[in-house]
Amino acid sequence: MDLSKFDTSTASESGRFLHLEFDGEKLYEDREPCGLRVLGPTSSTYKRIEKQLEKARMERIRIQRGGKVKGLSGDNDELYASLVTEYVNLTLEGQPLSNPTPSDVQALFDRFPFIRDQVIAFVDDDANWLGESSTS
Repeated sequence: MDLSKFDTSTASESGRFLHLEFDGEKLYEDREPCGLRVLGPTSSTYKRIEKQLEKARMERIRIQRGGKVKGLSGDNDELYASLVTEYVNLTLEGQPLSNPTPSDVQALFDRFPFIRDQVIAFVDDDANWLGESSTS
């Protein structure tokens, strides 16, 4: 058996294209797919951000000494926003989007929650990171 078809690490590190949809329809601009290049859950970026967020969570818990920990809801957004490495054929108010930063992507998530939902679902679906892909 060729184990390469189970290699999630390579695809996670290089990222995969997420073709965005709205209302069940794939998005296109001049017949070109619109979407994002996203890193996967076994990428070094995912692991690094996840560790940073866990450390911050633990610090908040320590400071609050077991009380209710506030401010965790945005942690997932920060993690998933950090995984977006490229905007593909996306514009906002007539201007092309380029060079995504985590804060820019978080702002995009806030304004367009359907994008956040799709990124989270895409990253969390193991099938997107298995073996070779024609969309990678």
